[in-house]
Amino acid sequence: MILLLTSTLFLTSLAMIVTWGVALRMGNPGIVDVAWSSLIALLGLVYLSQNPMTLPTAVFGLVLLIWACRLATYLFVTRVLQGHQDPRYQALAQNWGERYKQKLLTNYLTQGFLLWLVALPFLFITGPWQVVHTIGLLCIIAGLTIEIIADNQLHQFALAHAGQNKVCDTGLWRYSRHPNYFGEWMIWVGFALAALATPNGRYAVISPIVLYVIMAHITGPMTEVLSLRKRGEAFKNYQATTSYFFPWPPKG
Repeated sequence: MILLLTSTLFLTSLAMIVTWGVALRMGNPGIVDVAWSSLIALLGLVYLSQNPMTLPTAVFGLVLLIWACRLATYLFVTRVLQGHQDPRYQALAQNWGERYKQKLLTNYLTQGFLLWLVALPFLFITGPWQVVHTIGLLCIIAGLTIEIIADNQLHQFALAHAGQNKVCDTGLWRYSRHPNYFGEWMIWVGFALAALATPNGRYAVISPIVLYVIMAHITGPMTEVLSLRKRGEAFKNYQATTSYFFPWPPKG
């Protein structure tokens, strides 16, 4: 297993270097988000292929492919093809200045290490079907449903209020300022639960913990700082009434 983990970490780092080169050539660093889901799927399938083929292996391998294809396609169509520039990377570019290329490479390599950690549950998903597999699968379905609905609601809101700087506070966004992140986190809680059926599956909890730290303490705060700059008092009021990560009825 050590050799497998070492080799996949090396190949993941190499893939992120290639992604960095593509991003510089395209002038769109947001392409890394497409690479993120694609590489996790590839790592997951490699790990699953090392396990005995069982019902959990097949089912969660298929679910992984569905998740990756949905997310990668959504990001590619709505952002890359439309030339959308992620404001988070624009802000980072301003801070990095002349060291932009070097800093971006470091950022990508760090993301490569983190996605390598997120993919760990698939090392342990095998064996006969158990109750924990059912619970994990239901958690994934719920999370995927939440994420799809939240993404669609935000996309439709942005189209309907283009150029108005309004805050999306309807639908799932009424109960959480980041319902899409919450849905994504639930998906990986589900994969980690499925891994618990095997003796060493407890190590899979690293995955949702890492993802929560990324979303709740890195990506989320960056997004909110930019939203405050752009939407001002409206977003400040939204923060005051709406739960940050976990869905909850709004205050007032």
